[in-house]
Amino acid sequence: MHSSRFLAVLSAALLLAAVPTQAEAQTAPPPRVCVRHDVAVSLIPGTLATERVATWLCARGSLSSNRTVQVLLSGNTYGSAYWDFPYQPERYSYVNWMTDAGYVTLSVDRIGIGQSSRPLSTFVNMGSNAWVVEQIAARLANGTLAGVAFSKIVLVGHSYGSAVGMLAASRSAAVDGLIVSGMLHGVGYGLLLNAAAMYPAQLDARFAGQSIPLGYLTTQPGLRGVFYSAQNTDPQVIAADNAAKETMTAEEAITQELGVLASLALKVPVLSVVGDDDATFCGVPTCSQPGSAASLEPLYYPPAAQLELQVVPNAGHNLNLHLNAHTWFAIAQEWLDRRFGP
Repeated sequence: MHSSRFLAVLSAALLLAAVPTQAEAQTAPPPRVCVRHDVAVSLIPGTLATERVATWLCARGSLSSNRTVQVLLSGNTYGSAYWDFPYQPERYSYVNWMTDAGYVTLSVDRIGIGQSSRPLSTFVNMGSNAWVVEQIAARLANGTLAGVAFSKIVLVGHSYGSAVGMLAASRSAAVDGLIVSGMLHGVGYGLLLNAAAMYPAQLDARFAGQSIPLGYLTTQPGLRGVFYSAQNTDPQVIAADNAAKETMTAEEAITQELGVLASLALKVPVLSVVGDDDATFCGVPTCSQPGSAASLEPLYYPPAAQLELQVVPNAGHNLNLHLNAHTWFAIAQEWLDRRFGP
């Protein structure tokens, strides 16, 4: 008798413990929802929108016009997976972090990359990349992309995507702010290593059967380690990075300076974040040392940009994919919260 009563009480207690309290139910974040939007775009102003760009809009909770959306632009040979990394996303996904913080994100496969159109390589350059981003920003602002007209639009770039963001932000009235990551105006020895690692994408098994036009390039197998600070990187991340690599065009490299120099015309607030061990731009000395490329970075921005520069220790070029990725995520969130709010 006593035994059965005890079991009944214990069962009731376990049942109550499994039910969240009202406070817990109120604080639990809503699930993350991502919706793919394919955007018809032109590559030159005034021409027909004959190309398509794949984007993924992610948010927790309902969309509304008072929310800030971040447009995420990856670097060369990277696609949208850089921002929502499939391996250990709880550590490496920028999208997870920012949607947890209440922001809306729009990951973009830039033109010529991933699930977006691959025009002839001569049409995939800095100018067309920036113009595509301007079209996306305009549609986010007027509500024709997602059915909601967002009040604040911030471009967030990585490496080449940062230069694309600079050019687009310098020309678009829809853009309210810019985060530059993994890009400085000076260069280091790593840039030569990056260039030496490239070869035609048609030769790579990753793109077998994809009918990629001539002029598209990718990194040779096993050579993406140059983007990392080895002592603070999980080797499985580099393996996953190699498996998910994307393409670039020679024209993108040739025209990159068009975007880099657009920083001089920026009129929106800018946050720039770079890894201390980013050999692409600093090398020796590291980015935190006097005389490095980072120390000269303020010279390339006007007062209107209100530049804030941060250097992340123990991180290389790919800030999202180091063991301390959350350090950079937190820097970006603090700046966004202070400037715009989710």
